[in-house]
Amino acid sequence: MNTYKKYLKVIAFLTAFLPIFSNMSQAQTDSLNLSDFTLAQLLNLEVFTADIKGSSIRETAGVMTLIQHDDIIHSGARDLADVLKLLVPGFEFGVDVEGVVGIGMRGIWAHEGKILLLIDGMECNEDLFSNTLFGNHYQVENIDRIEIVRGPGSAIYGGYAGLGVINIITKTASLNGGYSGAQYSQMSQTFSHRNLNAGFGRKRNNLHFGITAVASAGVRSQHTNIDYYGNGILMKDVTDISSYNMNVHLNYKGFTLRSMIDLYSFEMIDVWGENSFLPITETFDQYSALMQYEWKVSEKLKIVPQLQYKYQTPWNTDIPDLEYACTKTVNKTWGGVSAFWKINRKTDLVSGIEYNNSILGMSNDKEPYEELYKKNQTEINYGNYAFYNQYTYNGIHANITLGMRYDYSTEYGSAFVPRIGFTRVKNSYHLKFMLSQSFRIPGGIIPQRVPDGVPGIVPEKATNYEVEAGLKLGDIAYITLNVFNVVFDKIIIYGRDASSGVGTYMNKGKLGTHGGEVELKQKNDNLTLILNYAYYNATKREAQNFLVPGYDNYFLGFAPHKFNIFADYKLNSKISISAKTSVIGKRFAYSALNDLKVDVLTEYKSQYFVGVFINLNNVLIDKMAFNIGVSNLLDEKELFLQPYKGQHAPLPGLSRALQLRLNYAF
Repeated sequence: MNTYKKYLKVIAFLTAFLPIFSNMSQAQTDSLNLSDFTLAQLLNLEVFTADIKGSSIRETAGVMTLIQHDDIIHSGARDLADVLKLLVPGFEFGVDVEGVVGIGMRGIWAHEGKILLLIDGMECNEDLFSNTLFGNHYQVENIDRIEIVRGPGSAIYGGYAGLGVINIITKTASLNGGYSGAQYSQMSQTFSHRNLNAGFGRKRNNLHFGITAVASAGVRSQHTNIDYYGNGILMKDVTDISSYNMNVHLNYKGFTLRSMIDLYSFEMIDVWGENSFLPITETFDQYSALMQYEWKVSEKLKIVPQLQYKYQTPWNTDIPDLEYACTKTVNKTWGGVSAFWKINRKTDLVSGIEYNNSILGMSNDKEPYEELYKKNQTEINYGNYAFYNQYTYNGIHANITLGMRYDYSTEYGSAFVPRIGFTRVKNSYHLKFMLSQSFRIPGGIIPQRVPDGVPGIVPEKATNYEVEAGLKLGDIAYITLNVFNVVFDKIIIYGRDASSGVGTYMNKGKLGTHGGEVELKQKNDNLTLILNYAYYNATKREAQNFLVPGYDNYFLGFAPHKFNIFADYKLNSKISISAKTSVIGKRFAYSALNDLKVDVLTEYKSQYFVGVFINLNNVLIDKMAFNIGVSNLLDEKELFLQPYKGQHAPLPGLSRALQLRLNYAF
């Protein structure tokens, strides 16, 4: 926790001095506040994640969810995982290895490079295995909104977006003033979260500067973890989690500079499925910067060059007893140019080229037992070239989107994915038809871990069919229904070398699901209601690691049925009461090794996660918001199941907790 205390000092400094800075100059404009938007205004708001040129949610050629800051806070969400589990259909979470919790979508384990995570345009997947890390990570206090594409995004974003895109837009770019706040969440035996956050921004004429920061400490669980071999260890004192994020934004006319520090570390006890005697610390640190310039050549043509840099130390740990260590580093630099051409009133064309270079290295102070790269190298270097096009025609009867992307990697070869979409908006209803391909790259160290005798590894390729229908119910409600079918070919399978225990990867077979999702959102002066339901059915089942014997419609770890409801009712202009319920259907996972050394398949019954909260605004002090409530009211035992057959027992999560949140704006 010493590192966490250091971060707290930084946040405390900002909290103490930002009110002084805020009086140094008066801003010329006010920031956009989505909490004041009606539902009709939200549906007409331009979103950019699905097509990058900007369209309304109803018109964009993708299945999209937009989440507002107020809904996040009033729902009692403590981090990004809480948001996705409740407010977006189709997302679930499972345990990987080394205490890591990863993401799944539409019944498919998406942890290794199938979902792209962006924060203010900066890529956050770690580049050793392409993972995203959850659990007291990506705190919500500094989030302005989240745009989520529930479906393929590779035709725009490349090989980390095979199943979806999560695009977090922080307050940094829109801040016109300051805020500071704190959050505390207490379970029966220990705290789950304690956060301190602050932000400040100023606009004057054409110049804007913004900075946000949050420091957080917590634990994975207070339960006893029973490992795959029946050994138990109490988690509350040996699963500390620490995270720190600072985001800086500078904009002058068309020039934008962003930078981000994201430091995430935690204690683990489960390693690869067997409990350790002492907690082991693992860190995932990232330092990012993005620079771009919008050059408006004319009223119809805009050219945007961009440079981006990312330095990471993912999976860094040292376990002397197992003679395992990781000090590996990633340096990734990429640049590109995009052109946005409005050919005429009905036609738009977006084209772009990109190049990125990744250098995977390791510390000079590495342990003698650390795994080297192939051919005993301590550094590898590879590049990726990409070209993409998107053509949009806004017709009388339908809008048509045609897109494609071609990537060539010096490490694993090429990938080409096309995209076609038809959207029709008429009065209160809309229809969307989308057909596309997407891919998942075997990036980072994965090509170095192909087993002996296997010729090599290639990108996974997915074929996706999606249909969505939506209906506006007056000006206060909106409902959508979408169906999907996704099939990944040449799925990349994780295994372990029997002699060394090192993970291996190879292409093998097809994996797919089909299903449907429903979203209902109501928003008026007094009530916000969000209801969603997700269903999947396992179809292509050629990858044995993910199958549930005897249940052909299931994949390991994830429930085919999931239902969420969130309601926020305003008693008056200052007080609201909110409640939420998540229902997770029956699941299956391998949980233990029996006396005959046979893996035990276990059925996990449906669970109900309930929370209630009171939200106070400007009650005691002007511009102060206070939230209090209880999450996991029924004290269900949250379990992260392993969504593949990897000999890892379910990892316990958080228990019932009393939550307090305080925020002051100035």
